[in-house]
Amino acid sequence: LLPLSAVQVLFWHMLLCEVLLVTFYSPPEKSAEPAAPAVPRVLLPLSNPETMLPLMNLATHLGDEERQPKLYPLNVVADTPDAESRIRAMELYFQEIIPMYTARGQPVELMARIGNERAPIVAQAARELLCDRILLGLGVIPTLSRPQGYSFLEELGRLVTDKTLLAAHLSVDLALTERINVIIPHPRVLASLRIWLPILFILANRLKAELFFFSDSAALVPIQAWLEQNGKKANLRAGKIPAGLDLLSLDSGYNGIAVAVLSRAALFPSETVHARMPEMLLRAYSDKNFILLYPPMAATEIPQPSRWQKLKRWLGF
Repeated sequence: LLPLSAVQVLFWHMLLCEVLLVTFYSPPEKSAEPAAPAVPRVLLPLSNPETMLPLMNLATHLGDEERQPKLYPLNVVADTPDAESRIRAMELYFQEIIPMYTARGQPVELMARIGNERAPIVAQAARELLCDRILLGLGVIPTLSRPQGYSFLEELGRLVTDKTLLAAHLSVDLALTERINVIIPHPRVLASLRIWLPILFILANRLKAELFFFSDSAALVPIQAWLEQNGKKANLRAGKIPAGLDLLSLDSGYNGIAVAVLSRAALFPSETVHARMPEMLLRAYSDKNFILLYPPMAATEIPQPSRWQKLKRWLGF
């Protein structure tokens, strides 16, 4: 055993070493270079072979300023006895377009899922594949007031509030696009403009198209501020929405894409414009291209259901 005096000397020595280490030691400086942002990942739920190629072409323009996105085409088929044969049929069709994307240095592979609940399957796939964007197609049935596929879009929007959702109706070759008309019908979407504005500028740059923003004067103020801060240029047109949409539909002397930036209608039922805008676009642009763009929402933006709404959901209404 050490004598008490030796223990005291050892204790003070260790304490002094700790003080000197804390005082004079500085950890090595980390690299000041910021981490490279992740490459955008786009999930494409595909069900119609006729719209597959236009959707894939649009998806290639949803990358960032320097890189193409990673594409994840997904075929979801109903759980029926002929599910496997339907998967093989879609794979045969998909094989025809693979060489095109391989030549561009953008290899793609079709994935398949079997299930009767399509929206939860797509939402789960987006999580597993770390996709931050989901692009799907909208068809047209003249006897209906809403685009075909809109009900699926609404359900998917409730499940993936943290993803950017894009639903496209494509009737004209994207290569012919001359301008992109962005319609902002409600100021709620301005909270996420730092997310969806770059997407639109990259799309316009890739298509060599001119950008026009249509909204009321108050909503255009933060957009103008963002443009000046980021050194971007665009055309701002103030007017009442949806009156501005009627004016757009009258001008048919150009090939354009109408893009409506909306909030998820199911989460904000009192703001009827989010539910009405798809029908209005369908009527005005049935023979042209339009896109419904739903930006991701922060957890604090998502309204909580009332007790009555919870009860109705529990009862299945």
